[in-house]
Amino acid sequence: MYRKNGVFQKNIEKLGKTGAGIPLDFSEHILTQSYARSVALEVDSLRKYEAFSNNVYGELLPRFTSKLFKEAKLRPDQVFVDLGSGTGNVVLHAALEVGCESWGCEMMEKACELADAQAREFDSRCTLWGLKPGKVRLEKGDFLENEAIAGVLKRADVLVSEVLPRIGLALFKLTLVIVKLVNNYAFDSTLNARLIDMFLDLKEGTQIISLKSFVPPNHAITPRNVDSPVNLLRVEEKEYFSGCVSWTNAPGRYYVSTVDRSMLRNFLEANGAA
Repeated sequence: MYRKNGVFQKNIEKLGKTGAGIPLDFSEHILTQSYARSVALEVDSLRKYEAFSNNVYGELLPRFTSKLFKEAKLRPDQVFVDLGSGTGNVVLHAALEVGCESWGCEMMEKACELADAQAREFDSRCTLWGLKPGKVRLEKGDFLENEAIAGVLKRADVLVSEVLPRIGLALFKLTLVIVKLVNNYAFDSTLNARLIDMFLDLKEGTQIISLKSFVPPNHAITPRNVDSPVNLLRVEEKEYFSGCVSWTNAPGRYYVSTVDRSMLRNFLEANGAA
């Protein structure tokens, strides 16, 4: 009766407006069912990709991604994008827990196939519970070349970047800030460099969340590196605990890089190059 009358959906919408979102245990229940009826049936096929390449597969787990959503203050009226979205777990999670428009882009063929299967199962689960998650769109191919992704990035106010042994550049449309969620843990140096070049166009205040810091340890702006995009990033190191990622139960670190051009501006002014 509560599903038919829309009581569940109304209560979830209220939670979304308060910033609380749908309860994690509830969203995790639906996500687990969707995964078990689709991805889990063929999960071994995802482990056949070349080790130590940009196509190593791994997953960020719901309790970790829920924490990231809250830290980014993602809201139902915003946009989430996960670049290197694998089987779509995080994309579906954002659409369900937050209720936002949620995009993903993946280039591994088998992962794309399973993502589509999981999205169909996810729709069925949500219908069963009388829920209306945010709009989901899953793109296939290289996110650096995908026109649809390029378009959604342009209209997103906030980018969020994930982190995992796969890719996961995600964004959130958050007022005037941009947060990026980038899964760059297993990226080679060339792909990481291409990602860093993308940061040049990000808005002031954009946050980039990644498992590997884009800024070298003890980095300082000098005349020799003054043109480097990393000079735009102010980095904060954080810690995640066990049960956050699929490839290890050990704790680890992730990084929140904020676009802050004042550091470069101050350096140029101090050296008479403003």
